[in-house]
Amino acid sequence: MRKRLFIVLLSMLLLLSSLALAENAAPGREVTLSIHFIGNLIFSRYSVVVRLDDTEIATLSHGQDYEETLTLTEGDHVLTFLQKDREENWNSIPLLPDENGYFPCTLETRRNAIHLRNDLTGEMSPVEDAVRQQYISECETISFKDVERYPDQNQGRKIRLEGQVTQASEGLLHTMTLKVRDDSGSIWNVEYHRGSGEPRFLTKDKVVVYGECRGVQLSLSLLKEPAAIPTVRAVYIDLE
Repeated sequence: MRKRLFIVLLSMLLLLSSLALAENAAPGREVTLSIHFIGNLIFSRYSVVVRLDDTEIATLSHGQDYEETLTLTEGDHVLTFLQKDREENWNSIPLLPDENGYFPCTLETRRNAIHLRNDLTGEMSPVEDAVRQQYISECETISFKDVERYPDQNQGRKIRLEGQVTQASEGLLHTMTLKVRDDSGSIWNVEYHRGSGEPRFLTKDKVVVYGECRGVQLSLSLLKEPAAIPTVRAVYIDLE
């Protein structure tokens, strides 16, 4: 009898404790997160892992949009986006919904960077600047002759190229092909995917290109013999 009474009293105490904890728990708030994932070219296509603070909430295939209503505790929260299987390529953005609890953002992947935009304010995430500066610091100047003579050894190296645009053309999905004349008078091929809202590059523009050396590519012309031209796949282009 005493044992049964003890069990009943213990159960009541546990129930009262649970109710007290529930009353004191921080109230949740619902936020609708909407992510627009812009599709990109082959060399910029990869899946992205989405984390809310330290918790993984989704893995998005390239170009896959996402919308979900989340229950959040009070306080500040951060969304982090990481390239799947390559977490050194990442970006983050504060989760700051509007008065209706709605937070839309746009995600665009590049070969070596993740671009994020808060669609409520139009602001880009500043973390991209750190990623960009890190990439630029790893680029080096390689001469046209060196790439022309040793294309295989130079392929894949991060390169800095400064010069003037002599020809510019744009294809599908904002893909640009530029001819850039360097200080020695040599003309390089430059391939570039222009992101949403970025300026177009025009003939006579002075530019600084940061990207990956692709060795040489065959250039065909009706007026000249075919030639193997040193080529750069640009990650960033600065307009001087």
